[in-house]
Amino acid sequence: MIISEEKIYQHGAVTLKGWIFYTPSQDLRPGIIVAHDWTGCGEMAKERARLLAEQGYVAFAIDMYGAGRIGQSNDEKQALMLPIVSNRVLLRERMLV
Repeated sequence: MIISEEKIYQHGAVTLKGWIFYTPSQDLRPGIIVAHDWTGCGEMAKERARLLAEQGYVAFAIDMYGAGRIGQSNDEKQALMLPIVSNRVLLRERMLV
């Protein structure tokens, strides 16, 4: 059985919405951060995290954009991603929050 939980967390003033996937166990297990593509933390990132959980990992699908935003068109996706990839400090901080 895979457990999935939405996790709300903060990076400065930005509220982020990620998803954690794991199997119930008291054993220590390795964790993996799943970074989404330019669309945002959507179904593809969550499915990858779920598959990793099935293999015994604790997997966290992070939200790089905030508020669980998902780009619909290529223009929206580019507008969401550009501020993140053009600022390496911000990119690193969002990965490590």
